Amino acid sequence: MPLTLRSALYPIIGDRIYGPVGHAVDIFAVIGTVFGVATSLGYGVLQVNAGLNHLFGVPINETVQVILIVVITGLATISVVSGLDKGIRILSELNLGLAVLLLALVLCLGPTVLLLKSFVENTGVIFRN
Repeated sequence: MPLTLRSALYPIIGDRIYGPVGHAVDIFAVIGTVFGVATSLGYGVLQVNAGLNHLFGVPINETVQVILIVVITGLATISVVSGLDKGIRILSELNLGLAVLLLALVLCLGPTVLLLKSFVENTGVIFRN
């Protein structure tokens, strides 16, 4: 069986997955995926634009948002085209590094005692239950 969404329906509709019903299922799956990615990208661009406005005074308008969409889409395309060993690995390592940096900054510059106290108390609650 092909590795498509229609294959999950084989126990229900049998060989009809190879006909118009199967094609319709795959089309709806692709359309749903495209709309989901577009929605996530749209909301993400709005948040990035608001953050850039707050930090650097970049105006919130459609021109900036289109530029952000082009840049983000271009970076994602380059990462995907370069493959798992190069592009995705570099993005994953960058993401991990930024997460550790954020953790260290919050721990050092934030309410350190409160964070450590909460960590110990919540770890105790987890082990107690």
